[in-house]
Amino acid sequence: MEISKLLLSNYLPYAKSTIISRAIPSIDGLKPVQRRLLYTMYKLGLLTGDRSKSQKINGATMSIHPHGDSSIYETMVLMSSGYEGMNVPYVDSKGSFGKVYSRDLKYSAPRYTEAKLAKICNEIFDGIHENAVEFIPNFDDTETEPSLLPVKFPSILVNTSSGVAVGTSSSIPSFSLKNVCLATQGILNDTIKTPGELAKVLGAPEFTTGGFLHADEASLEKLCATGKGSFTISGHVEVYSNQIIIDEIPYTTTAEDVMDAIDEHMKNNELKGVKNVRDEIGLEGLRIVIEIKSGYNSREVLQELCRVTPLRHKISFKTRVIVADRCRDLNLLEVLQTWVEFRQECIKRVYQFRLDKDTVKEHLLATWEKIKHDIPGVVQMIS
Repeated sequence: MEISKLLLSNYLPYAKSTIISRAIPSIDGLKPVQRRLLYTMYKLGLLTGDRSKSQKINGATMSIHPHGDSSIYETMVLMSSGYEGMNVPYVDSKGSFGKVYSRDLKYSAPRYTEAKLAKICNEIFDGIHENAVEFIPNFDDTETEPSLLPVKFPSILVNTSSGVAVGTSSSIPSFSLKNVCLATQGILNDTIKTPGELAKVLGAPEFTTGGFLHADEASLEKLCATGKGSFTISGHVEVYSNQIIIDEIPYTTTAEDVMDAIDEHMKNNELKGVKNVRDEIGLEGLRIVIEIKSGYNSREVLQELCRVTPLRHKISFKTRVIVADRCRDLNLLEVLQTWVEFRQECIKRVYQFRLDKDTVKEHLLATWEKIKHDIPGVVQMIS
């Protein structure tokens, strides 16, 4: 068989599957495994009920996500309040779910943890039982699942999302929920028409680990205009004469990465001013203490730390979203406009569902008005 035909018949379907069905988020801000997990938790009554064992949730989700329970549980961890990886977490967790800022703080096995849907999920399932979104068959045609979730806010820009597929990737910036909602209102009210106007409302991307994103108005406007951008991010420190305390780090690194880099450069004699580094991560959160040798300027040592460790590094964004089963490069203004169109369609579908339901009821009532005075005659006609 020719290699070109083999690629067309075998590789291209696989490539499309990784893009559409796994790695790149849709306009509702969710990847398929995230959507399936949240919908399963909703069907289990975990929006209003008590928490359930994570193992039970895993098993229930596998009926629509046939790729193993480990990927389902890892998805739950990443969306949990305990992990602290999302600006607006969707899973209210109980137990050890690890931390986004630590590589060594591992999450417990699903048999030890519990979870339910966070209150914000009330805004995710609006109208789902009123035909707000299309339902499609699951992998073995035994049940159906929603193709999208009818989210009432642009979650696509509230929680950061990244993924790598065959020949493409996506890394979407995250902003505060308030700013994203204000920007959406501005688009609806026709007061935001350009990327520059959008940038003034959205502000800079925000991450749960804190720290700083170094950007000027021009670079933020370019991010809104192109959906792409590269920025420098750094942690937050407290500087004293004899020590440096790190209490916030960039979102894309961990405390262990920072400490390992410090240890390595101390051994290579490249950080001569550092006497010792201590891991003081505890119940109060992230804390790394760096002791400074006598005779060294702590601020000069901090400059060296930013140069040789991940305490300061680059982060890049590339906004790619699945819209109508196609992977599209969108700028941030187009993302919000596309989401508005999606949400308007959800509302239309809900009201059409209610209209159809009321039309049937009206027909039955009108029929009753015609026959209620001659019930015996109707019965005789039927029999």
